[in-house]
Amino acid sequence: AGLIDAGLKLRTMRLPDRFQDQDSPNAQYAEAGLDADHIVNTVLKTLRWNQTGAVGALA
Repeated sequence: AGLIDAGLKLRTMRLPDRFQDQDSPNAQYAEAGLDADHIVNTVLKTLRWNQTGAVGALA
């Protein structure tokens, strides 16, 4: 059995399938939600991070 079959949580993150105005790479990544802050928030939401700093069950 693979990791997906064993309940691995998977959340894809990608550039949007739409035109982005020309800007610096960092600004475009931020607009797409692919900068460090957005990535950390997505990971914590996926793992159900609680206010005490503990990761909830991955059920």
